[in-house]
Amino acid sequence: IHSMAKYWATGNGSSALDGKEIGFAGDTNEYGDPPTAVMIQEIKAWKWIEVTGCFDDAPGMQGFYDADEKNRGKKWVPPQGSTVEKKELPMMLLVSGVVLGFLAEEPRMPAQLHSFLSGLTIVEPSDLQLALDWTMGACQPVAGTENSPFALDMRPVVSACRSFMKWKFERLNGTIGKATTTPPTTPQPGGAPSPEIQGIFQSMQTLAQNMAKVAEQPPQRAAPIPATEATGAGAEKLKGKIFDEFERAVLMGYSNVTKKEKLQLIWRELQMSKSINIARRNVKKKMEQWSTEMVVPIDPTCHFDKKV
Repeated sequence: IHSMAKYWATGNGSSALDGKEIGFAGDTNEYGDPPTAVMIQEIKAWKWIEVTGCFDDAPGMQGFYDADEKNRGKKWVPPQGSTVEKKELPMMLLVSGVVLGFLAEEPRMPAQLHSFLSGLTIVEPSDLQLALDWTMGACQPVAGTENSPFALDMRPVVSACRSFMKWKFERLNGTIGKATTTPPTTPQPGGAPSPEIQGIFQSMQTLAQNMAKVAEQPPQRAAPIPATEATGAGAEKLKGKIFDEFERAVLMGYSNVTKKEKLQLIWRELQMSKSINIARRNVKKKMEQWSTEMVVPIDPTCHFDKKV
């Protein structure tokens, strides 16, 4: 998380986010899209907490993560007999210089940061020890859970307020610099089409040929199938469901899940709706609940017509 600051609306901007601590996750991508704005838990983020754990067995911790690549996403549990201490540590570390450069290269695990810090000689000893203790604590779970003691709830900030958008870009321009995009290369006239373009042309030609074959065939009229007996990809549509089997598979791919039960709640609720009108009312209800919980006003200029 970087570029954190307290936000205050200016001019006629919405005051829903006034006084909130807002930071940014990630970096500007190649297309110029800015990092994601996130709301920080204001009080919890700045507190120092008491962390109970093992802080003197760095070789054992590093050995756990080096032994198996699958351990990267797990917490290290010190073996029986390890020295357990209690230390006051901050929820977040402020890093800069070479440490920031190391963390910005790619996503890093606390164990990797610990290994990097162990070889530094340009950091004040007291600051270095604090950072080493913090990374050791971050590698261990809170007793009875699988969570880090430094876990923070950071929710994305979604707002169409012009005041906030202006503040966001000014904040990012002042911390990480203005976004630059890589312009697309202009094809040289007279050259042969690239393999990608040739593939597109071939696909279009094949599609046109198949459409011509279908057009030449006489229409096939089958007897209607009762909804209760319908099977196959479109059966659920006949039974009054909003998404059929194929559309639900598309949603699963979009949501990066392998089971329909793991789809986000909104898709499952829409599928259980009896009609489009009920589905639209459910969406509106959820939007209002989210707006209240996130203290973010709904943009009234966004209109859902009857086709949605």
